[in-house]
Amino acid sequence: MNTELHESEPSIVSNFLFSTLSTFLTILVPLITYPYVARVLGPENLGRTGIASSFTNYFIAAAQIGLPVYGVRLVAQRRSDRKALETGVSELVELSIVSSFLAILAFSIAVMLIPKYRSEWRLFFVFGLTIITSAMNLDWLFQGMERFRYIGIRNAILQVLFVVSLFLFVRKASDYIVYAFLFSAVGFATMAINYAAAHKNIKVRFRGLSPLKHLSSLLVITLFSFLVTVYTNLDFLFLSLFSKTEEAGFYSISIRIARIVIAFTATLSTVLMPRLSTLVNAAKEESTRLLQNSFSAIALFVIPAVFGLVAIADDLIQIFAGARFAPAASSMRITAWIVPIVAFSNALQMQILIPQQKEKSMLISFSIGIVVTGLVLCFAVKPFGQVGAALGMLAGETSVLVAHICFCGRKAISMVFSRKRLFHYLLGGALCGLVAYFISKLSGIMIVVRLILAIGTSGLFYLAFLLAVKDDFALFILRSGNKNTR
Repeated sequence: MNTELHESEPSIVSNFLFSTLSTFLTILVPLITYPYVARVLGPENLGRTGIASSFTNYFIAAAQIGLPVYGVRLVAQRRSDRKALETGVSELVELSIVSSFLAILAFSIAVMLIPKYRSEWRLFFVFGLTIITSAMNLDWLFQGMERFRYIGIRNAILQVLFVVSLFLFVRKASDYIVYAFLFSAVGFATMAINYAAAHKNIKVRFRGLSPLKHLSSLLVITLFSFLVTVYTNLDFLFLSLFSKTEEAGFYSISIRIARIVIAFTATLSTVLMPRLSTLVNAAKEESTRLLQNSFSAIALFVIPAVFGLVAIADDLIQIFAGARFAPAASSMRITAWIVPIVAFSNALQMQILIPQQKEKSMLISFSIGIVVTGLVLCFAVKPFGQVGAALGMLAGETSVLVAHICFCGRKAISMVFSRKRLFHYLLGGALCGLVAYFISKLSGIMIVVRLILAIGTSGLFYLAFLLAVKDDFALFILRSGNKNTR
């Protein structure tokens, strides 16, 4: 694992491959560990860890003060000037130390003031350690220097150690604090390795600095990051205050599955992008064609995914988490609809709003999301528990997507969405869901076999439907794949 910051310029292909490795790990590790953890800890203790982790995220966002974004940009701008780079990094490290201390202080006070959290102070203390490791891990330095190979290999090694440690040390329901500690341990290991690698290349000092000059730029990014964190973690906050811990455990499974599918479809669309660019014929049409193909790639996968998740919810929950989590199927049939909504919302902000420098519009979108999510959760969580939390998040994500669409404008939306393709994927997705549902209701078949059969058969029906209607985008992907196998 090469830790040199000033080595030769890495290639785009290398960066892409190792960046994809890190993304792949975020999908693979939960798939390996979560079924085991759910069965060992059970709904109540899994709910406890979900609540503590979610609450800690607010203070992580505050402690990071926008460094994951601002730090990468500053390092990228100064990496050719070693002296300027060392000064900038030193100033940001100094700011992160102060912000971490203040965030830990605020976190400790908040935990002590809320009786339900105070009773689990040991668990919250362990998760609170991640505030320091997240704010001070220096990942932004290596990302700004484009050392994705180092990041990818480091992440792979630490994740392997995490998985092995999990199976060795988390053996009974009362080990939920040990489970939390393993997350903090990975965070501390990441931070220690990063500082050791950085120390070999740059000198961090704490004299003759002007860290406050960065605050004005950091505050805007911090506000944006905090707003996103608030509305994406309101579900567990309301569940912790107004519902049973067990309900948070059920909900953690359904929302986890939804997020894994979102990450998986995002990876698929990213992998497809190099092939999609070959459709571009003229420079004038490049932006429009590329955007339309990108959104088509997302729709091609997320629309059948939502119908499939709704259809096989019962079997999937049983295999993923065990029989004790069977009630989670109720919230999963709702969180499944978050998958396409979040996928399209992320695509709009990354491919249209941010390139057009409409960050203020995005702040308004997320503010609307917070209000809508909060209102629905206020009325739905207490009587409906996990289902109420799922409804609140669905309403919030939908409101953010609608706001994004409004800020993008009718012209941009009509440009990136192909109505014909969307119609194909909706009809094909509905057919996919029906096939999966009927297969999932067959009796006398092992549940694992039934699930595999439902996914495989419904996928074939979806493909057959797209071929029958001669969907141009699906045909292009198939032709492109055939060319690469020759």
